[in-house]
Amino acid sequence: PVDILIIPYPFTIQARSFRSAPGQSAKDSMPDGTKFKQRPNWCNFDLNQDWLIEEDPALLAENLLRSARKDVDSVNGVVFPEYSLDFETFVNLCERLKKIEPKLEFIVAGTRNNCDPDVVAPSNYVMTAVWHDFDGEQRLMVSSRRKHHRWMLSSAQLESYALTSALDPRVNWWENMYIGQRELHFHPLRKNSLFSAMICEDLARSDPCHEVLRSIAPNLVF
Repeated sequence: PVDILIIPYPFTIQARSFRSAPGQSAKDSMPDGTKFKQRPNWCNFDLNQDWLIEEDPALLAENLLRSARKDVDSVNGVVFPEYSLDFETFVNLCERLKKIEPKLEFIVAGTRNNCDPDVVAPSNYVMTAVWHDFDGEQRLMVSSRRKHHRWMLSSAQLESYALTSALDPRVNWWENMYIGQRELHFHPLRKNSLFSAMICEDLARSDPCHEVLRSIAPNLVF
């Protein structure tokens, strides 16, 4: 069996965590007399990871992992949602969870950055850590890739998620992130299996990478 611990962290996100990107506001996208701005009804938003300051997600994961082990012989994988962690927290979490669970094989999590020091602005990544056996020694291999599509918050979503106190519902708000070249990563799991991690819109929207995904047909898609 492959027993996976899925942690929907953070469990709550405050409206104040959403904010307009620097130098942007709703009035920049609304009609100005008889003229429209460059991008009418369009703004960019940032998401501040307040939850990483308020608690230690690695400690939370440790406690949940210990609790899960009461029901199963071992936990083989841990999965966090999109944009839940940052790179430093992810690396720390991998080290701490592997000490508790020697049979842990992989961890998948969404982060706002990766190990590249030249990328200053937050983006949207999926981090994948996989432990492979090399001559009886466990070695950790970590990879990251960017999200292919921005998330757009419409007025209906802003109202549904109670975010109108933070973002003006008269305009559409697009995720403020850098989009690079499309990538797909496939990770060997045990002898005959393969898994891949997609980020929300990358699977929800029509994307050229879907043909590759179907052609390779991994056993698991997160």
